[in-house]
Amino acid sequence: MAIFGLTKADLSDNLRYMTSSDFDRLLYETRKLLALYMYGHHTGGTPASDYCTIQVGAGAGMTFINVLTDTIYAPNSDTLDRGLNDGVDDAAAAAALSVSTTQSSVANFAYYRKTTTPLLPSGFATNRYAPVQFDDATTSIRPFEYAANSLLLELLDECINQMHSGDEIGSYRVGTTNPADDGYVEVISNFFTDTRYGEDDVVHKLYLKIDKTSTDTAPTSVEPFGLYFPTYPTGYPQAADLKLIDPTNGNDGLGSNTLTEYMIPHLVNRMIVGGMTRWYLHSSTPAGNEYVGRGTISDTHITGDDGGVVTFADPTYTKTVTPSGSVSTRSTLLFDWRFQNAY
Repeated sequence: MAIFGLTKADLSDNLRYMTSSDFDRLLYETRKLLALYMYGHHTGGTPASDYCTIQVGAGAGMTFINVLTDTIYAPNSDTLDRGLNDGVDDAAAAAALSVSTTQSSVANFAYYRKTTTPLLPSGFATNRYAPVQFDDATTSIRPFEYAANSLLLELLDECINQMHSGDEIGSYRVGTTNPADDGYVEVISNFFTDTRYGEDDVVHKLYLKIDKTSTDTAPTSVEPFGLYFPTYPTGYPQAADLKLIDPTNGNDGLGSNTLTEYMIPHLVNRMIVGGMTRWYLHSSTPAGNEYVGRGTISDTHITGDDGGVVTFADPTYTKTVTPSGSVSTRSTLLFDWRFQNAY
């Protein structure tokens, strides 16, 4: 049976199969670049792409997720005019007025996710930018191609799994403070604001992990760790015609082409097509370990009141009630990421 494997050259220019460390480095560089694209989209920097992003408000190629309304209970009042010589204790009557605080909407926060995908690499791009693999049975070298049950699909799923439950590079979190993991950066400063009368607003922010943390170092491997065809082959060239994939060289291989033209398009399509990998904001998490929580947003308010205060400005008594007491939760949305590895 033929044995296939991605091919690299060692320091003596001998052809060898890529090791698990080489794969780790390739996948790390892939999801890190995707995260940098997402970060550039949110911040207006470069490189930038809205692949796999979420945002507040609609946009081109965006699909609606859910909406959460920020509400508030505010003071309310009622009045009673003083009656002359009618034998009624007007102050007591005003105090007995039935008055409740009023609920109103402050703002709607509608959430959308990007669901359009880049074009998959053409035959030219595959031949030009894909890492190569070696077939032991025919002793031939050919581009690393997308196919059912292929090594590429296994690697893409592992890349997504690392984003989902591993190092989380390319993953979002929601919170009121920056996650303790120092690989996260703030990308949306007002993902949701919970307004309460008489108290400071509770502002939820969106964070994106763009790199390893200071205590979780990036994978390394002997460089270069792969090979690719330098030109469009009229027939697949011999090993002597191959070039090195070097992540430290922005003009050659992985630094600009293998990732951007080959790995990223395949990764994004793998994540989005079929809806197997996507962000959710929902009131409850469905059963299944494919969902991982990345924070919550809640609309809360003070529904109790101070019992009311009566004032008099001739000829009118006014009873005013003001929110007071404990905080109640009106609605909560869970921010979950789903990765179902079942294509």
